[in-house]
Amino acid sequence: PAMTTPNTPKNEKSGIVGDGVPRTEKEFVEFLIRAERQRDTEIVQQLARDVLAKSDAINEMVANLPGMYRTRQMQMKRIDELLQSCHSVARELEDAHRIATEKREEVRKALEECTCSALGVEEEGIFD
Repeated sequence: PAMTTPNTPKNEKSGIVGDGVPRTEKEFVEFLIRAERQRDTEIVQQLARDVLAKSDAINEMVANLPGMYRTRQMQMKRIDELLQSCHSVARELEDAHRIATEKREEVRKALEECTCSALGVEEEGIFD
């Protein structure tokens, strides 16, 4: 065991005699235990700060969700409006597709007639 003399004060924080260097196995074990506790405390504090920061970020995102402050009835009305808009756009797309298909057929027919005329061919339906 380390000897304590009146001129060798015991470090109150570490509980180790003199310069803070553990001199016995017991002092070394106590030193390691304290170091682990301090490290664990620091890790827990950092994790707690991280959890609180992430919680604040989640709360912020939830508060900014569209429709967050709408009633169920208001949300259902908005869904109906969006569905009607979607159906309207779908009908427009179908009409545009139908018109494009008709135009394509007109162009194919005109091209067929022009090509047959230029080649002197009198057959119909070559490009079908």
